[in-house]
Amino acid sequence: IEKEVFMKKIIVLISLLAAVNMNAKSRSEMIRQDLSKLGVSQEIIVKTIELDKEIPNVVSEPDRKKVKNLALKIEELLKKNEKNFVLSENLINIYNALGKSDAEKLNNLKRYEKYNPYEVSKLFFSNMYYSNKGDTAAFDKNYEKLKKEYPDYLITRIAVTYTIGRDAIWNVMKNDEKVALASLNSIMKMCDDKTNDDKTKTEESHISDEQAWAYKLTMGWFAISFYLNENRTQDAIDFYYENFEGKNK
Repeated sequence: IEKEVFMKKIIVLISLLAAVNMNAKSRSEMIRQDLSKLGVSQEIIVKTIELDKEIPNVVSEPDRKKVKNLALKIEELLKKNEKNFVLSENLINIYNALGKSDAEKLNNLKRYEKYNPYEVSKLFFSNMYYSNKGDTAAFDKNYEKLKKEYPDYLITRIAVTYTIGRDAIWNVMKNDEKVALASLNSIMKMCDDKTNDDKTKTEESHISDEQAWAYKLTMGWFAISFYLNENRTQDAIDFYYENFEGKNK
């Protein structure tokens, strides 16, 4: 019963992502500021924010027709101002989900890279394209550049953890749990404190409140899922209460 109650709390916590209200910069605020600097009209910005809110549902949406309709809406809005790199960023994963041609995916990537002014986030999101394509050479080049030029940026720490993967993290947890937890806790703290350290690094990483909270959940889930897999339910519960209970504000 204790384990079932705990898992229900985790599910509720994850469902709060779409509505989370943190006290730094929201995704909508970031979009408004970024596109205003590029001279995108307020009308297009408002529509961009509306479409952007539909993106989290794309990964889990089983109806490809709905995804295709969303892609069409984004493409139509992009025609009005191709500087809208927010929409191009959204299309990276949508095009992959729809199985678009390599030419269409590459054209969208080039447009995204042309207008996104944030180099570190550009490297991060461009690697989604290279990962989907299976271009390991280009992926590794971007990945190494991230680690070399932006080693202590939040988005780089996240990229490294994602690249290592859950199984490798679990292996580290088995061999040296203290070291693994220290690394995960460090990233989660960066997610909490992302606006309290170096503002330049925060802006360059281009991570909103919602994204930081999502990344923190992912880092936490590496540890929680490990404990559950090892039948260490109490450790999972303790980790959850220590790092997440009452902190999604």
